[in-house]
Amino acid sequence: MRRALTAGIALELPVAACGEKTIDSTRAEETVTGLIADESGFEAEGMSRPEDVKAEVGEEFECEFTGPEGPYVASVEISEADGEDAVFQVVSRRAD
Repeated sequence: MRRALTAGIALELPVAACGEKTIDSTRAEETVTGLIADESGFEAEGMSRPEDVKAEVGEEFECEFTGPEGPYVASVEISEADGEDAVFQVVSRRAD
């Protein structure tokens, strides 16, 4: 499966100790999991995601999960960030 999924979601952007805004990783995981379910019809299991992702346009991170045919990776890029709003571009694929 190789699909481009796009989602807009209002995220809390808590201020980290160093003063940078970061995305709420739990809400980002929920968003990616929901997009995968909506677009593919299966539930992503065992989702892992990084902490402390900067809330900046162009910032990228990966989430790993298990699907019906084994391991997958969702590549996530922040395409818009404005205050507490962020838009993700998500592309998922089978892990190599």
